[in-house]
Amino acid sequence: MKKSEPRPYDPLSMILLVFTILLAAARLVATDWLPNMPLIAAATRWGLFFGFAFNYSRFKKWGILLLSLGYSLAFFPLLIYRRISPELPTQLRLLEMSSRFESAFNTFFARKPINDPLIALSLLSLLFWLVALYAVFALTKHKNGLAALLPSTLIVLIVQYYDFQLESKLWMVGLYFFFALLLLARLNYLEKSSRWKSQRLFLIPDAKLDVSIFTTLAVAALLLLAWNLPASQSEWKTVADWWEHTAQNFERTRRNLDNLFSSIDNAFEDETASIYGAAMPLGNSAIQGTNPVAIISVPAEIESRPPRYYWRIRSYDTYINGAWTSAQGSRTEKLAAGSPLLSIPPRKNLGTFTFVNKSPQMRDMLRPANAYWINLDSYAGYMEPPDDARDLNMLRAVRSVRGDETYLVKAAPLAPSIVELRAASSDYPAWVSERYLQLPMKLPAEIPQLARDLVGVSENPYDRAILITSYLRREFSYNANLPTPPKDRDPLAWFLFDLREGYCNYFASAEVILLRSLGIPSRLAVGFAQGSKTDDGNYLVLQKDAHAWVEVYFPGVGWVEFEPTTSQGALTRPQGEIIELEALNNHPEEEVDDGRPDEKELPIPSPQDSNELSGVLNPEDAQKNHPTALFWGMIITITVGLLFGLWQLNRRHAYLRRVLRFFIRFYEERQQKVPRWLQDWLFRLEADPIERAFDVINRSLRWLDGNPSAELTPRERAQKLIGLLPLQEREILRLTAEHEKTVFSPRAGDLDAARRASKTIFWATIKRKF
Repeated sequence: MKKSEPRPYDPLSMILLVFTILLAAARLVATDWLPNMPLIAAATRWGLFFGFAFNYSRFKKWGILLLSLGYSLAFFPLLIYRRISPELPTQLRLLEMSSRFESAFNTFFARKPINDPLIALSLLSLLFWLVALYAVFALTKHKNGLAALLPSTLIVLIVQYYDFQLESKLWMVGLYFFFALLLLARLNYLEKSSRWKSQRLFLIPDAKLDVSIFTTLAVAALLLLAWNLPASQSEWKTVADWWEHTAQNFERTRRNLDNLFSSIDNAFEDETASIYGAAMPLGNSAIQGTNPVAIISVPAEIESRPPRYYWRIRSYDTYINGAWTSAQGSRTEKLAAGSPLLSIPPRKNLGTFTFVNKSPQMRDMLRPANAYWINLDSYAGYMEPPDDARDLNMLRAVRSVRGDETYLVKAAPLAPSIVELRAASSDYPAWVSERYLQLPMKLPAEIPQLARDLVGVSENPYDRAILITSYLRREFSYNANLPTPPKDRDPLAWFLFDLREGYCNYFASAEVILLRSLGIPSRLAVGFAQGSKTDDGNYLVLQKDAHAWVEVYFPGVGWVEFEPTTSQGALTRPQGEIIELEALNNHPEEEVDDGRPDEKELPIPSPQDSNELSGVLNPEDAQKNHPTALFWGMIITITVGLLFGLWQLNRRHAYLRRVLRFFIRFYEERQQKVPRWLQDWLFRLEADPIERAFDVINRSLRWLDGNPSAELTPRERAQKLIGLLPLQEREILRLTAEHEKTVFSPRAGDLDAARRASKTIFWATIKRKF
């Protein structure tokens, strides 16, 4: 391919562009609108890297465009892929990624809000990837600074407009415009330099440095002035009204954008560092491992305990093609520590559970059923029913919980009796029926038929659930490792009718689908089983306790757990009736754990003491002063830069001397007394270095003996000071001799000796004075 024309190469312009684009990305990342926002910064950095690489290559314009398109289609999806459930194998990560984007695609064209933050995060990252590529192209190819900065400037202004934390992030906007204006000034200077060179105009060697210093000082002064200009609320309201009126003209487009970025107002933490992501395939093997996950202390004050504790992480409601997901329509809120997780507080059985994290880091919060309160900032995922009763789906910490860190959860675990469950109505709320009766479109007919055969003439939902649970526990065996299901066979039908063995994912999924085919709302819950009880009455949960179970909805009661997996003991309701073993004559030897802890309970810290727990920190407190420190750091940096620039300019052009002479002339023309400090300042600037050193004798006389007579010669002044400081006679005579040699002889005095003598006299005067 023919080599293209050489690209302009100016390192300073490139550095300024990089700083400017990275600051624009940092301003968006600082909003914390979505989880995993640093992906935007990473995409921006890579976009800048590839932009410079492409534009300084041998390719011409169309070659650069094709390279940019190719790398965008290949490299950018890789950035997204790396953020999705890294603990899963490649095949499952690709499945989750494709399912989330497919679901978002269908939701968008159905004109509904997309609440998956991965979609908005991907779009924003792609936007900055393209902005970085375009900015480099506009700068290196066309030397057009305005074109290079226009997209990022618009983004910064829009983000600042919509960000509710305006003041805390305003310093980033100021810094962005500082570098942007410097870049424009630099490009303007380069253009003029090229024109001057073509016109054969001579430039002095220091002109380039002077222009750079003047430009920096002007930009800094302009920004500081703009920063301190007063702005009224009415002005901002006028701008806001104009924007809203303009946006109304594009109502349809705005609605589509609102749907695309719905997750900004409805964001939950990403799936990184989570064993239960947005999609959960049935899989081929159960989670194994003996590493501890948590130590859990249950409260002693709970009156009626459930048959067994399950430590929930999340639940799934939609089953398609061998994988579970959560349907659209859920909402996620970022809640401060101590905020209520349920809209209606439990009336009874409320207790505080203590969780000590034993994994290196944790974001998915283990919690009991019916959790009401947690002492950590968190993302809480809900399905919002029409009656405003929150249906908590998942709970994820805003920041990772470190090893051995403790957190508290208040919960009211349900412990209904068999009589209560049998008496529950089958008149389900609309939100329950709409969400928790979903069945796959291509569900094999043999599965609903099996459900009807198992329940027979029984009509009670509780009895039907017991019959199906008992059948799975009786007829199927546990196997933690399974072969891959045949491609032409439904995985659940393969489990129920062919393999007849599996682990919790298969047992629980089969029961949920069987119950739903009978019109009984149910869902798949995942997290960890109860674990083993320690000597001090707590529960130790290991990796191998990762578990999936069934939750069935009973009106007036809530979600009740059922245990179909044979590796777990059968449940015993609080009244002591063994419910799953009613029909399990083949398992009489199975030991049943009633789940009741003994009297040795650990003391439960109160919520007021939660901040004193080891490792429990408030992220907002830790970061409260961060923006303030950066703000003052920027102000100090600009101020130091201004002073340094003034000092450099004054060294060559004596601007300060001119200013002082102007003020002295101002006093003299008005026949007013010139302030001594002004005269001394000008004298020190204009005097010879040895004369400035000798001035210490005049100052010492003023401090120790009042104002000396103006008629005294330098030698007479020195003799008078010796009378006041006899111990410094040698230094005073040495300084006087060097001064006389400089003033009255062709040879200059010894400046170092004069300065040493001057310092000695100065400190002796200070000691004598005070």
